[in-house]
Amino acid sequence: MEWEKPSPLSRFLPDHVDLSVLPPIVLLPVLLRVAALHCMLGVVVLTALPVLVLWYYYVTHRKKRRTLFFLTLALFSLAYMYFLFITEILPRGNVGNRQVVTVTTGLIMTLVSLARTKRGPGFVRADPTCPVSYTGPAYCNGVSQSESPGGKKWCPICRLVRPERAGHCRICGECVLRMDHHCVWINCCIGQANHKHFLLTLLPS
Repeated sequence: MEWEKPSPLSRFLPDHVDLSVLPPIVLLPVLLRVAALHCMLGVVVLTALPVLVLWYYYVTHRKKRRTLFFLTLALFSLAYMYFLFITEILPRGNVGNRQVVTVTTGLIMTLVSLARTKRGPGFVRADPTCPVSYTGPAYCNGVSQSESPGGKKWCPICRLVRPERAGHCRICGECVLRMDHHCVWINCCIGQANHKHFLLTLLPS
């Protein structure tokens, strides 16, 4: 396993703090403040920001590693937009109580659905009645033993038999039941256990 050199900032932070949460929290307010100074600065910032996000996505996706950058960016942006709605738009009197309730309810629904999505996609667990030697009972994890270890239903990394529609996530490092995809925006796989809640998270937006 390749050893990664720790960041210089890691010595000042607790071990459980992910450094990828710092850029959105620090840089996004600074960039938005700079964009508010002048129209041309706003154009430059709003053009450069998506480019930086796409570049960071390319780097993390290529290295197949998990990151809280996109989740932090999404949550901070959501909170900042709601803050502007309450402090800038609402005082002008052009928004009624119905709109306030609708926006607030949508925000709460999004956060609740996100929290339930983050509980996990449902990972494939090894069947204790099915030894790795592949000489166990007729079925393991609901899959026929006629599938050879070299077949598509055998995961050489997790060393287990995958049920139908299960897939191995190279970012999470585990097999997921009915895997859809790994969403970098919530730093979690989407699978059997959280697919419905993931769709509910996207619905208010």
